[in-house]
Amino acid sequence: MKLFKRILTYTKSHRLLLLFSIISSVIYVILNSMSIWLIGTMLANVMSGNSSSVSKPTSLNEHLNLLIQNLIGTGSQIEQLKSLCILLIFIFIIKNILLYISNLIMSYVQNKVITNIRIALFKHISTLSLTFFNNSKTSELSSILIRDIAGMRVAFSQSLQKLIVEPISILSFIFLLLIINIKFAALVIIIIPLSGFFSIKVGQSIRRKSKRTSIQSAGILNIIKETLSNIKIVKIFNLEKLENNKFIDENNKYFNLLFRQSKLSHLLTPINETIGLLVGILLIWFGGISVLEHQSMKSDDFIKFILLLFAMLQPIRKLSNINVLFQNGIAAAERVFSIFDNEEKISEVKDAIKIKNFSTSIKFQNVKFKYDLNSKNKILEEINIEINKGEMIAIVGESGAGKSTFSELIPRLYDVSEGVLMIDGINIKKYSLNSLRNLIAVVTQNSILFNETIKSNIAYGNNNISDLQVSKAIKSANLEDLINKLPMGINTEIGENGVKLSGGEKQRLSIARALIKNPEILILDEATASLDSDSEKKVHEAINNLVKDRTVIVIAHRLSTIVNSNKILVFSKGKIVDQGTHKDLLKNSKKYKKLYDLQAGN
Repeated sequence: MKLFKRILTYTKSHRLLLLFSIISSVIYVILNSMSIWLIGTMLANVMSGNSSSVSKPTSLNEHLNLLIQNLIGTGSQIEQLKSLCILLIFIFIIKNILLYISNLIMSYVQNKVITNIRIALFKHISTLSLTFFNNSKTSELSSILIRDIAGMRVAFSQSLQKLIVEPISILSFIFLLLIINIKFAALVIIIIPLSGFFSIKVGQSIRRKSKRTSIQSAGILNIIKETLSNIKIVKIFNLEKLENNKFIDENNKYFNLLFRQSKLSHLLTPINETIGLLVGILLIWFGGISVLEHQSMKSDDFIKFILLLFAMLQPIRKLSNINVLFQNGIAAAERVFSIFDNEEKISEVKDAIKIKNFSTSIKFQNVKFKYDLNSKNKILEEINIEINKGEMIAIVGESGAGKSTFSELIPRLYDVSEGVLMIDGINIKKYSLNSLRNLIAVVTQNSILFNETIKSNIAYGNNNISDLQVSKAIKSANLEDLINKLPMGINTEIGENGVKLSGGEKQRLSIARALIKNPEILILDEATASLDSDSEKKVHEAINNLVKDRTVIVIAHRLSTIVNSNKILVFSKGKIVDQGTHKDLLKNSKKYKKLYDLQAGN
């Protein structure tokens, strides 16, 4: 129930609509109960001709009968039948209009709530740190955002309305049954706890299975994503059959989970029907004896009682089926709110400073970093370095030395575990994230592009960029030859992850995007590591245009590209083991000289 209450907090802004829907539902239930009472009256009195008038009512039952008598009149059977039919038509029209209005309001509120939850979840995910994404599968997050939230929508769009209407209906019918005969009504009430017991037990099992089904669904999505993303490798290695078999296995597991869930969910209706039927037969037998032999119960009351009894079985059955949907929704909500409860955020301090310009230096002071605070494995240790404005700083070292992590601390993709990282003498945690990241642009080894046009990728997120600015960035990034070849020019769609472009073209497009941002601090993370010689030459020309008048941090794979850097930092096992110019390091650093000689072929 805690999860359901949590979901209901999203309905606060729709309280008036919900109140109107509930009032409509209550009136609908009253009219529905009244229509059944009228049908009972028609069958018992009007059609049989055993009409008995009430002049001085002594019980609530007789008061209701007097009300009906006044509504349909005391004329002939045909006149009473006519009045009854008109009254039933009027009641059915009104109650169904109210039901439509109630359902429409509920549908609007439910869909709005689910939409708001999906938007809130996406926003929350976007605020989480890279540590969260390193430990999560994209396919699982996609499954939660799409399948689980859709599961919540289906469950709550059908259950919330019925959770209001059906219990009121059951209470209304019980009230009328108690008016007719307390003793028999007590026997009927046994149905509710019995039905509730089976519904709760089956629902708990369904909830567990539904959660496993969601996890299995994420597994299927993961295979689809990996196979389609790496289809070139799959084909080259002739592994289509292997991937197909993996997909079939996962789907079979998914089918088995769904089928087990279905076996349980379809069990409730027969159980409830059987309980209701047994109670109904008992009442028909004992009620019939009361009417026929003992005459302790009127025949018209007995007919109304049986009609109301079987009418009550319908909302009980619906409520049981709703519990199945409800448990599916709760299982989905558990996965959704598990993400909401994740607080691996890069948080801002209250009244964060907005940094407008980078003025003096970036300073690492006794900085240590590890991905997991409980782990002993430190990625960076005792980092002490100052990078002055306008300098080009190169970072070299073996794979896994901590080079990329060092650069990722500057835009606060991660927070330092110990020590202080300052820009212009102020701890970067005191700056607002937006203003800090506005100063910085990154060009990575694996270009990150979107399935949009070239222009959209260059201007990414900035709708105020003019075509002239885009053209200048294209020229500086050495992309003119590519644009001229394309029939749609800068409006050409480049495909998912820029699949329609070569590696060099992707890198130059990333450089054009960085040029448009016009950053004061530029991070180049092995930007030319995987390019051929011709592409590398063109990218280097673009980089030379990009680095002018900026503070540049270059993570280098090819040492020949960083010989003119103001300072080179040599990383090893998370520490800066040497630093200096290219010439100084060749003389004084065995590690750097070894790396340089290996690449030079000495």
